[in-house]
Amino acid sequence: MDDGRILHLLLSGLSGKQLPKLDPPKMRWHKLGNLSVCFTFIEQEKIKLVGIGPEDVLSRNGTLILGMMWTIILHYSTRGETMKEIKMTLANWVEELGIVGLFPREFGWQALREVVNKLLPGAIPKSSIGDDSLENTKLAMKTAEQLLGIPMIIDPEDFLDDNRDEQVFLTYLMYFKSKFDDIEQEGMAIPYFKDLDFVADKLKANEEARKRVSELSFIAGRPTTFQIKTFGSSVCGLDVVNTYSHGRANSSEVKA
Repeated sequence: MDDGRILHLLLSGLSGKQLPKLDPPKMRWHKLGNLSVCFTFIEQEKIKLVGIGPEDVLSRNGTLILGMMWTIILHYSTRGETMKEIKMTLANWVEELGIVGLFPREFGWQALREVVNKLLPGAIPKSSIGDDSLENTKLAMKTAEQLLGIPMIIDPEDFLDDNRDEQVFLTYLMYFKSKFDDIEQEGMAIPYFKDLDFVADKLKANEEARKRVSELSFIAGRPTTFQIKTFGSSVCGLDVVNTYSHGRANSSEVKA
C-alpha cells in the first residue's frame, strides 16, 4: 500500500477509468510520487477524504488507511450519493417492492428475505425458515452471496442489532438495489448461479425445490450451459435458453 500500487489498482478497478502510470517504487520519492498520482485522482473524482494524505499512507498509518479505503469503496458502491439521498432512494425502492415497515428501523430478516425472493423467486421458501432470527438472517445473506454475488459486508449479528452501523447497512442494501436495476435494464431474470454445488445441495435437501429448478432462469435470450449431477454416477449436460421478460417466466428451450 505504501508504494501506491495497491491504491492505484483499487481506484482503477472501482472507477473503471485509466489512471496515469506509476513509477517503479525504488526510492521513497518514487512512492510518494505514486501516491500523489492516486490522491490527485481521488480529488478529481470528488471523493472527500479527511485527515489523510500521501505522507500518511507512506508512513503506513493503518487507522487512516482503513478509513480512506472504506470512504473510497463507499463512494463507488453508492454512486457518490449522500447517506440522506441513499436512505430516501432505498426507502422508495422498498416501498415499491411492497415491503411494509418503517425503513430503515424495521427492516429485518423478514424484509431481507422478501428482497432476495424478489430477485430470486422461490430462493428462500417458507419451509426453510425457522424460529431463530439469526439463522434466518444468515440464510438470506448466504443465499444472496452465493446466487447474486452480493458480498456480506455486514455480519448477520450486526444486521439484527438495533444500533447497527447505518452507513454499512445502507451500503449493503444498495447492492440489492443495484442488482435489481441491472436485471431490469438488461432484461435478466436471475443472474448466473456462481455456486452450482450450493444449488444442488438445496435441491437434494428439498424435494419441492427440485420442481422449481425449471422455473429458475439465467439471462434472457442467451444460452446457458450447465451440468446436472444425478444421484447416480451419470452426468448430463443441458443448453438452456430462457425467454423471461419483465417478471413473467416463459417456457424455456432445452437442448440435451
